[in-house]
Amino acid sequence: MISIGMTTYNGERFLREQLDSIVSQSVSDWELIICDDCSSDSTWEILEEYEKRDSRIKIYKNEINLGFKKNFEKAISLCKGEYIALSDQDDIWNSNHLEILLENIQEVTASSGNATIIDAEGNQADYLLSEGDKYYHSGDDIDKLFTILCYRNPFFGAISLYRTKDFLNLALPIPEFITYHDLWFSAVACCMSGLSYTFEPLIKHRMHGKNESGSHHITFLRQIKATLNNDRKEFSIQRIKICDELLNRIPDMPDEIKENILRIRDYHEFRALKKRIRAIKFLKRYYKQIFSTDNYKQFFSRCIGILISG
Repeated sequence: MISIGMTTYNGERFLREQLDSIVSQSVSDWELIICDDCSSDSTWEILEEYEKRDSRIKIYKNEINLGFKKNFEKAISLCKGEYIALSDQDDIWNSNHLEILLENIQEVTASSGNATIIDAEGNQADYLLSEGDKYYHSGDDIDKLFTILCYRNPFFGAISLYRTKDFLNLALPIPEFITYHDLWFSAVACCMSGLSYTFEPLIKHRMHGKNESGSHHITFLRQIKATLNNDRKEFSIQRIKICDELLNRIPDMPDEIKENILRIRDYHEFRALKKRIRAIKFLKRYYKQIFSTDNYKQFFSRCIGILISG
């Protein structure tokens, strides 16, 4: 059985659409665990309606607002299935969402997929989620770790399926310093039996307003600006903590994975301590793995940012 963990908070506008898409899945052996985080609109009434309609749906109302990360952690802790899928309240799942993720997970720890982008009105963008920053998620789990720990996490929790055996014991509780739970889950999966990825869109992912992550036009000046971001040192310090947490929680990870996590940790120390030349040497060596690209188009803009900001 697949457990689906969903969190809600004032989601009345899009919630029915998402619930209908889950109920219509080609895979029917699932339970849906929904934790509502003290909504003040009609979200709870909608959830009660669907719970009465389908015995596979179980709803819980928090006594206090937990925030989205802790609320997801609570929903996951209530799941009982062999696999766990996560769901946002405002996306729309394709009918084969669970079917494809289940087919792809095979013997690995997690499987993830792509998404079609829609806006608040349901209008579809002319690009997929995977094209948002020109990454294409090629390579093995080490390559994926380089992307996750040195750049950003392209594996959305809302498009992922996790094998519960052993995974939850290592992944929970989510470290307090982690901002996004799906980044942490993706990194843990890569350090265990691995994470598989498909370019096939499995959901319609809703982006509200002017979401910068939805822009896929990366200019030279924009890249320099991103590299000069004042939060760069804080980013590196957080990534050092993630590396340490992975090493502490997963002592039995493959030696090759461990060695590369230590290399990535060194890189973030170079950035935090403004050891610019050593950081650039690392970037040159692992550039294609970090940014999942077959060219160095953005390399020099990133080097300029490192030279200026450290």
